[in-house]
Amino acid sequence: MPEDLLAAGLLADVNQARADAGLRPLRSDAGLNRLAQDWSRQLAAAGTLAHRDPAEANAWIEAKVTARWRATAESVVQAHSGSELLTTLLASAQHRAQLLGAFEWVGIGVATDDHGALWATLNYVDPD
Repeated sequence: MPEDLLAAGLLADVNQARADAGLRPLRSDAGLNRLAQDWSRQLAAAGTLAHRDPAEANAWIEAKVTARWRATAESVVQAHSGSELLTTLLASAQHRAQLLGAFEWVGIGVATDDHGALWATLNYVDPD
């Protein structure tokens, strides 16, 4: 499945989880999507989960998304199917808190490695 469709599916799943919790949906942002996709591709190529340096991510956000924000966060996850991405995120207390947090915007990127595993990054922003 193409990466953009995987990311769109994950966004729909995330927003359904937020709706189930009585929260407003997150708004997708093109600049955040590019940030997340870039990192997901790097994770897939490396074959290991890691977070992007927060200073680097925040510099991208300030240059390409908004210079004014109250909070940012990043979730990274690896799974074998699109539905497993959300399940894995919700099973982690920290990732669940971010997904259900007070953010307004999200960027989602999903990459597939040579073995078919999915690597996803979610970059959250609460604009000021």
